[in-house]
Amino acid sequence: MHKDVEAWSPSVAAYDHVTVHFLRLPSKRREKVFHSFGEAVAPGGTLLIVGHHPPDLNGVKRPSGEGLLFTPESLTELVASSDRELVACEARPRDTKTSDGRLTTVHDSLFRARQQAERRSSGRPDDTPQDNAPRAYRGPRLNSNICSGVRTPPLSAAASKAGR
Repeated sequence: MHKDVEAWSPSVAAYDHVTVHFLRLPSKRREKVFHSFGEAVAPGGTLLIVGHHPPDLNGVKRPSGEGLLFTPESLTELVASSDRELVACEARPRDTKTSDGRLTTVHDSLFRARQQAERRSSGRPDDTPQDNAPRAYRGPRLNSNICSGVRTPPLSAAASKAGR
C-alpha cells in the first residue's frame, strides 16, 4: 500500500509498528505527519522515527533547507503521551564517506517509543481500526521507503501478557 503521508490520515491505534525514516519535509509539515503516525500506533506497538541529525553538515551531502533536519529530543514533546513509554531518544553514529571520499562519522536522530497496552481514546471518530486495515505484513512500505506501518496478528495470550 502506497500513500501520500501528508494527505493520508491513518486510523488511530491501527498498527503494531509504525516507522518513519528520513522524511524530508519542512518542520511544520513533518510535525503534523509525525503526530498523526504516533496516533496510529496500537496498544503494545512501537513508533520508530529516524532522520538526519542537524550538526552533521561536515562535507557530507545532506538535505538542505529550513527545518529539514531534526534532533530526537525535538520529538519528545511532539509525540509525547502519558500512555507511551520512551525506549530510545539519541543521536546514533555511523560511518560514511564525504563527497571527496574521506571516511567520516555522521549521526542519525533516533526516537523509539512503545505504546502502553491500554490506550486512552484520542476522541477521533476513527479510534477503531477500519475493517480494511492490514491484518498481516503485506510489504515493507507505505510511501516509497519513507514510512511503513503494519498490523501483525495477535500473539498468544501468554506472549501478550509477557509484553510482546
